[in-house]
Amino acid sequence: GQTIDPATALTSSLAAQATVGVSVPDFYLVQLLGPAKDQWISRLENSGMEILQYLDPYVHLVRMPSGNVAATAALDFVRWVTPYLPQYRIGTDLLLYSGVIENVDVTIYNSPKAGIEGTLAAITSYGGTLVERETDNGNDMFLIATFRLPASALDAVSQLDEVAWLSYRSPVRELEDEMSDQIIAGNFGPINPGYQNWLTGNGVDGTGVTVALIDSGYDTGVDATSHPDLSGRLIPVGTPTDTSGHGTHVGGIIAGNASLGTLDGSNFLLGLGVVPAANLVVRFFSGTNAALQRDAVINGAVASNNSYGVHAAGIGYTNDDRTLDMLVRDA
Repeated sequence: GQTIDPATALTSSLAAQATVGVSVPDFYLVQLLGPAKDQWISRLENSGMEILQYLDPYVHLVRMPSGNVAATAALDFVRWVTPYLPQYRIGTDLLLYSGVIENVDVTIYNSPKAGIEGTLAAITSYGGTLVERETDNGNDMFLIATFRLPASALDAVSQLDEVAWLSYRSPVRELEDEMSDQIIAGNFGPINPGYQNWLTGNGVDGTGVTVALIDSGYDTGVDATSHPDLSGRLIPVGTPTDTSGHGTHVGGIIAGNASLGTLDGSNFLLGLGVVPAANLVVRFFSGTNAALQRDAVINGAVASNNSYGVHAAGIGYTNDDRTLDMLVRDA
């Protein structure tokens, strides 16, 4: 909910530095003139700056002494610099809540000097109760800790030196079928329901297209008795009954049409696949590579999803890989 004006960003940075009076490390946002070049990053890091995370467009969240702000702003590849103010650190979703918020994810800078424990203790002193914390990852500069936190304490927590971000986390992981479709289609910023309408408007809902699902099967393996989200559009090879659930899951991602009309709390359809009008050839992944691809092609498939491994990861290009490449080109 905050707006940053680059025209005044440098002025506010220098004013903040003057107010502090001493050069202490703090969070800043630094925008470059374009995509980062290696030499730019090297110059910034050599100046004593820690580059913590990339943000868009060409903006990096950094940690540096306040005394470095003017010199950083004067670099010929830097567009603007501004303090990463506490009010920028509170996710707008948290502003919808009052009283005690059950799950607040707090992203904490894993400072080599200050460490994590002092920040956790400070949050506790503001009425927070630690619910869980991630295991420290030596490759990550941040740690996420989940707190039960009074809404009245959000401002105070956001002002802690090592706190970079606060956001709400639902106590139950939500299903995001149509939301994921909208992201794939580029329909975000914000993300709203309406993927089916977007497909219809562009004439690309999968009508007349057949995709092969080579996996653990799909639901009952019979078109007439399968899940209503795909019933009437299945082309089973044999009776590929799914006993593990994986093929059913993947088939829904590909071509589920959300026929039951089930909505989540934000009115996104659950069960809406990427191409909800496509036909689906369903084949067990058993048999030779040639047989798998042949059955896909002779049943009209123009694309194929193969959710199985042909060998262990990381062993290079094998005969199996070569065979699959040849089969795809042959088809």
